Amino acid sequence: MKTSVFLLLTFCINAAFAQKPWKCDGKAIGTYNPESNTFTDDTKLYSAVFDASGNVNYLDKPATQKVGLNALGFRQQDGFVYGIRYSGYDNQVNELCRIDSTGEIISLGKITGLTANVQYFAGAFDANGYLYATTGSGSAPYELFKIDVSKREATDLGTISYRLIDMAFDPITNDLYATSANAINNGGELIKIDISTIPAKVTSVTVLNVFMFGVFFTDAADLYGFGRSVVDNSTAYYKIDKKDGSIINAGAGPSATNADACSCPFRLSHSLQGRFNCINIEDNSMLTIAVTNITAETQKATFDLTIDKRFKFSETADQIKISIQTYFPGSIPEVYLSDAYGGTDNVISIKNIAIPVTTTAAAAKFFKLAIKARTNNFVTGEKILFQSTINVPGNSLNLGADVSDDPLTAHLDDATTLTICAAEAAPLPVTITDFKGQFDQKIAHLSWTTNHELNVQRFEVERSFNGVNFERSNVLNASGNSLAHSYQYSDVNVQGNAVVYYRIKVIDNDGSFKYTSVVVLKNNDDVKETLVYPSPFNDKIAISTFVQNKGNITISVIDGIGRKVAEKRSIVSAGDNTITLDGLTKLDEGFYFINIYNNDKLVKTKKTMKL
Repeated sequence: MKTSVFLLLTFCINAAFAQKPWKCDGKAIGTYNPESNTFTDDTKLYSAVFDASGNVNYLDKPATQKVGLNALGFRQQDGFVYGIRYSGYDNQVNELCRIDSTGEIISLGKITGLTANVQYFAGAFDANGYLYATTGSGSAPYELFKIDVSKREATDLGTISYRLIDMAFDPITNDLYATSANAINNGGELIKIDISTIPAKVTSVTVLNVFMFGVFFTDAADLYGFGRSVVDNSTAYYKIDKKDGSIINAGAGPSATNADACSCPFRLSHSLQGRFNCINIEDNSMLTIAVTNITAETQKATFDLTIDKRFKFSETADQIKISIQTYFPGSIPEVYLSDAYGGTDNVISIKNIAIPVTTTAAAAKFFKLAIKARTNNFVTGEKILFQSTINVPGNSLNLGADVSDDPLTAHLDDATTLTICAAEAAPLPVTITDFKGQFDQKIAHLSWTTNHELNVQRFEVERSFNGVNFERSNVLNASGNSLAHSYQYSDVNVQGNAVVYYRIKVIDNDGSFKYTSVVVLKNNDDVKETLVYPSPFNDKIAISTFVQNKGNITISVIDGIGRKVAEKRSIVSAGDNTITLDGLTKLDEGFYFINIYNNDKLVKTKKTMKL
């Protein structure tokens, strides 16, 4: 084994000059063991890319055979990933390795000052380019080291009681977060570490129901992890709330028994958020662009956005220029509006935006762009995607262009979606009262009553299983000219559907028609759906859900930047339950996530909006 290490070192000297640094793009970079549960089995390298659907595509490269590679960290000073490698046959060989963007792994030699006969799991670089690493094998206490990679020298920072699996520095605050192993539930804990003292002060934030192999920060300073669920052993990426440890699934990852992760968040990033979850055809709407700059200095950036040809930017170039100068002092913006793909003023390019360094998590700078639909050529429920880019032309930071992220999802770099609202119903040719329905033995029973039924020809009952696309279910002839009449209809073709939406198309003798409001029915005999209403909400919100057994339900309200702003715990009985959260008037307008926990297990996340 020592011979093979010597050969690798010889190769390292010849190949070091050819290594290519990673692009600082906020993506996850890591290693994983795909099969066995040994830390020194074959290791693979990945670079994770999150797509708009939450799936994770990863660059899959062979890394090492029968050699562990762990304690990874991204060093912004040179753009390379470093890690500690140890042999499955000889743990005394603790080598510093450098990994480039092609997957080439070079050994730089043995690190002096590290404890021998142990393996190193958790690793992360601080803002000054020092690698922090902890021992992971054996029993407590474990050791924390600070490594000068240029000299391959380690300084002992004392012992800690937690067995850390991975760690990462917050790129804005420089706080150190880590995950640890938890023998109680086979999961782990979210840990915060104060390295200003020796030994370091370690605080547990919360217990996690996921064993997090690796953690990393995105270019928006959000904490993510890659880990294995204690429920079904599936591996996935998760967005982690740094304050309370709550997690949201962010996409599937490679099957693994062990892994590590790091990233380079030291760059510009931006999010794009719509004002409403749906937009009426003639309404003005507003896009909010929030920009984070985690570099060492103000950056002169260019912003570009092309929108659907049926929309247009509704402000002039001069108005937008004044707005940019207001939000970003020191900017000398150049604003260009143009046409593309048959549209008018649907392309914008803004040059020379002076984006200051982001100093706190809440200090991201933002500006707004007004848009308006310029045509009626839309379909109710149609989803329109918006995605912009920000670039720093001519920079030497190896940043690359950043695509916008929807801040209301856990997925990274996904397009922002606006939905075309349903048209508001005009007055009906008849007054319909008491339109209602209920499920009974998997049959939907509908009933309604008419008043002043004049010149009505028929009623068409329409059904939808998604609340957007309706189809005709049945036709009932009108009774004719009458002051009042009652109608009933039973729909037997709904087995296997948890929620069904109904509306009535009222057709007059001259062929004109209007729609009633929509009735929503829950089929409690099948797979159960969780409903959040009203949506949008103002002062309170209700959650209707079905549980198989008596237990504890926790409802958490999470805002657009991941903060928990309200919570309620309730003991519920088996069957249908409705839980109401009051006192929400003081919440800011915008989108919110509703997390529903059943006996502390996250079972559903719904999105809604506060008006």
